[in-house]
Amino acid sequence: MSASSFLIGAEDAVVDPPHGAVACPDCGTVQSLPHRSGHGVIRCCTCDMALERTAGRSISAALACSAATFGLLFPANLLPLLNVTILQTLNQSVIMSGVIGIFRQGWPSVAIVVGLEIVVLPFFRFGLLTVVLAALRAGIRAPWIGPAFKWSEILDEWSMPDVFLFGCIVGYSRVAPFLPIDIGTGGWCLISAALLTMITRATLERRAIWRMIGPVVEKPSPGMIGCVRCDFPVPASMNGKPCPRCHARIWRIRPFSVMRAFALTMAGLAFYPVAYIYPMEYS
Repeated sequence: MSASSFLIGAEDAVVDPPHGAVACPDCGTVQSLPHRSGHGVIRCCTCDMALERTAGRSISAALACSAATFGLLFPANLLPLLNVTILQTLNQSVIMSGVIGIFRQGWPSVAIVVGLEIVVLPFFRFGLLTVVLAALRAGIRAPWIGPAFKWSEILDEWSMPDVFLFGCIVGYSRVAPFLPIDIGTGGWCLISAALLTMITRATLERRAIWRMIGPVVEKPSPGMIGCVRCDFPVPASMNGKPCPRCHARIWRIRPFSVMRAFALTMAGLAFYPVAYIYPMEYS
């Protein structure tokens, strides 16, 4: 299926000529993407999903936020997160203190996952993103940029400094009334990094970045399928082969996807009553 997207916004009556073809990540429709015209949202012609937002997006702003976040992660992890004074004794904690505490309480698997999501993966996520955006900003179009940007997007799903910040706020609000506690330098750096993480997502238009990486298919043709990672439309003969742009495997229908989804759904349905009825921990 192929069609033309339409633009909704301040100038929704004006639609520029198509600028490349794209596959909708929700419904898979391969369609022409119009030139950006003023402020608005380019939506899928089939499922009405927002394909691209034309307001508030900037590669320069995303690069600045990403680089600043990457730099703030170093003091956020190395400097004290919280300072607690008890009986004139100062106790300082860093991010890794919580990971070590979880490990010592007999939860090694949870400690590893938390350590990866809070400490390790954010460095890789924002390091890769900063390098990719800096290369594109400098006009570099190297073959490694597509896979690097793909991995930065995958890591964005698992690196969670912003989620960790909300957990810290909850913990701080419950402890602060009973203990003389204040936020350390590392804590302020973590707050700044978490806020910049959200701003980076807000200023980054991934589909515009993929077009800059290239290649770009000018016009859709019948029977084309899309890459699930970069939405690059390819002929149906590419089914099961690597994407030319991001090197992810392309599938019209992923093998055994229905079976896996059904099995995971039934497993979740079976565990939900147990999770709500029985205690989570014993002390």
